[in-house]
Amino acid sequence: TALPNQSMWVLNEKLEPCGFGVTGDIYIGGVGVAREYWRDRQTTAGSFVLLPTTGERVYRTGDRGRWHRSGYIEFLGREDQQVKLQGFRVELGDVEFALKSSELVAEACVVCRDETRNGTPYLEAYFTLTEAGKASVQAEQRIREQVTAALP
Repeated sequence: TALPNQSMWVLNEKLEPCGFGVTGDIYIGGVGVAREYWRDRQTTAGSFVLLPTTGERVYRTGDRGRWHRSGYIEFLGREDQQVKLQGFRVELGDVEFALKSSELVAEACVVCRDETRNGTPYLEAYFTLTEAGKASVQAEQRIREQVTAALP
């Protein structure tokens, strides 16, 4: 359920409320919703919308879910590749991009492991090396340094 002065919606592609048990996109509204993405009109336009039924401005979270008759929303997963690690939102695509930016990496894939290390989910990267990477005896260390420098 939503906090005071907040609203939660499960909506279909036409921004209409989904019935109980019907999967849709989760939106949030109310006083706590940001006005926009700073200096990013394109992302703002895709994430903040006005509901045709009420005129309320809501934020599309990227989460999928469905209402239960008891009043709670069941979270069913994300539409994108965003994960939460130690309280931080991480886009797996950003990590893959950082890996592929290395002259040593040809292809890369990053996954979030639900199995935990010391109670914390973690990221695991799989990649193939370029010819330059195959020729480097310290490729793994150099890639790690490059990715660490590229990401916050």
